[in-house]
Amino acid sequence: MNSDLPVLPQDRAVLAAQHGKKRRRAKLPPGVKEAQWKIYKQAARFFLQVDCYGTDMKGSAFVITEHGYAVTCEHVIRGATKIRVTRFRLDRATFRLRPLKRKFTAKVVLADPAIDVAFLKIVRPPRGLRAADLGDSDCLENGIGLYRLGRDDTVLSSGYVYDFTDHHGYPQVEVGLVADSGASGGPLFDDNGGVFAMIQYAPTAADQSPPFVLGVTMKVIRDRMAKEPELAELLPDDDEQEAETTTAPEKEGQPPSV
Repeated sequence: MNSDLPVLPQDRAVLAAQHGKKRRRAKLPPGVKEAQWKIYKQAARFFLQVDCYGTDMKGSAFVITEHGYAVTCEHVIRGATKIRVTRFRLDRATFRLRPLKRKFTAKVVLADPAIDVAFLKIVRPPRGLRAADLGDSDCLENGIGLYRLGRDDTVLSSGYVYDFTDHHGYPQVEVGLVADSGASGGPLFDDNGGVFAMIQYAPTAADQSPPFVLGVTMKVIRDRMAKEPELAELLPDDDEQEAETTTAPEKEGQPPSV
């Protein structure tokens, strides 16, 4: 072998593997803690961006089963002639969401305008699709910390539950955090990755003082699933649900903010 030949990047990777060397992980940006990285990295795996054709509406969603079922807001997909969803990864070096290249077509399984909830099914879901853990929203109370991911790659934020309402005829929770214009349909999750609510309303920056989002609780979403045969099959048995459902986080401690 000619030692004068240049060593290509892929060759370096092979040589490193042969010698048992591990590639160094990128450093996190200044001010970002490892705990923050773990929380948002986990959530990025089940977070989706929703693009609607025919209406130009954009929003968010989250995966609820590895078979490609997802949840978003009914007002996001209303009137759409075609729906595409995009998956993301969280870049460690920049702490920003980066979209994966491939987009997936999704169909509407159920849309309920009465509670502003819609269920989607990715037509050909990719292998290794990660689903969110559906938390028990009955455990939510004022002062509990929740987090969100935004479809804008600069928006990752956290805040506290500070109120509950049934102004629209069903249980909703108010969380004090900043959200972007495409936040509707996005998950509100705890530091274990359990989703406790879905964002339905996020005022513009000019209208927020203090900033907040309004979300439908997971109990409402679960109850609606139970009434639809195709979706009811996705719910665990009562015994399993009690054992596996993520419980609400403790109030103590400040949720990592970015």
